[in-house]
Amino acid sequence: MPAELAVGALGNLTYQGILDMPITLNGGRFDGEPAVEGSAGHPRVTLLPESTAYGDLNGDGRPDSAVMLAAESGGSGTFVYMAVVTLEDGRPVNLATTQLGDRVQVKELAIENGQIVVTLLTQGPDDPMCCPTQTETRVYRVEGSELIQVDGEG
Repeated sequence: MPAELAVGALGNLTYQGILDMPITLNGGRFDGEPAVEGSAGHPRVTLLPESTAYGDLNGDGRPDSAVMLAAESGGSGTFVYMAVVTLEDGRPVNLATTQLGDRVQVKELAIENGQIVVTLLTQGPDDPMCCPTQTETRVYRVEGSELIQVDGEG
C-alpha cells in the first residue's frame, strides 16, 4: 500500500458526494458551519479508520482504497458513506462516493477481484433505527467516477 493511501493521508483528504459541497477532512474530521446561524446543529463528517480496505479497483494495477465515513447534520441520523480513493499523479483523489444507509454498522470491508465487498448490519423490518440486526452483504464496482452496486440488498 502506498503511503499516500495510509489512514493518516485519507484523514486529510477532500471528499465529494457527502454534503452539498466537497469537504476536506482535517485529522479525520470535518466540522461545518451551522445551516442556520446560531444553531447548535452543524454538519460533521468523520473518517472511520477501522473500516479501510486496499486493492485495485480501477484496473490500473495499483492499489486503491475504500474507506468509510460517517456524516451527521445535527439531527438524529448518522449516515454512513463509502468512498473510493485512487492515486492520480501520485496524489490521493476521491474517485467515487456512495451512501450505504442511516445508522448502519460496517462489519467487514474487503476488495476482491476488483470489487468492494461490504457486510453491514442494517435495520430489519421490525428494527428501530438505533438498533440494526439484519446482516446484509453488498458488492460494488467502480465505473468511471461512480460506485455501482452489482449484488446484494439495498
